[in-house]
Amino acid sequence: MITLSSFNRYFGNNPLQTLTKIRDESIENGNPELTKEEREKLGNSFINVYKDYVKLSDKVELVEGSVEDKLRKNEFSESEVKSLFKWINENTKSPHWMEVDGVSYDEAYIKLFHTSKNIDEFKTKFLELQQKYLVDFKNINSSQKNSEENKEPFKPIQAESKNKETYKDEIKIYFWEQFLKAYWENGVDILELLRKSKINMRV
Repeated sequence: MITLSSFNRYFGNNPLQTLTKIRDESIENGNPELTKEEREKLGNSFINVYKDYVKLSDKVELVEGSVEDKLRKNEFSESEVKSLFKWINENTKSPHWMEVDGVSYDEAYIKLFHTSKNIDEFKTKFLELQQKYLVDFKNINSSQKNSEENKEPFKPIQAESKNKETYKDEIKIYFWEQFLKAYWENGVDILELLRKSKINMRV
């Protein structure tokens, strides 16, 4: 997950303007192994992911003085920010349920940033979130084994979903999350990476 404060950190106070500029430059001067249409599609992927996060962020009220509010206002020191996100990476459980009690993991994650008043409160709630959304395969397999003893043998059927867009969107969003994380940690030049990118945009 990426918060809007992180987009601001990567791309300045107007990420949409910056991302549009990156896309336009990539279209004209990007990787020649990709067609102009493919380079445009690649650039638009950045913009679309940002817009998705704006919608999700707008859905959750931002509390004044919260961790996200302070991040947007640059009220934390550089070392505090790096320490916080390092701690988040180290304490993120995987895999996790995409939704619990009608609330997606992404929305719950954003809500922590938007409502926690300080880093200590955030960390406490974050650990609770990880536990709540954690997929415990050991217990799942155990309970399934007990219940399946009384069921008829499973007969597999072959079927293919006609709508692959959701799956493709999840891949796209995951890719950009990892890309932004790499940029933040290692200072990757986004435009240069777009120029060299060999991503198959037809997938």
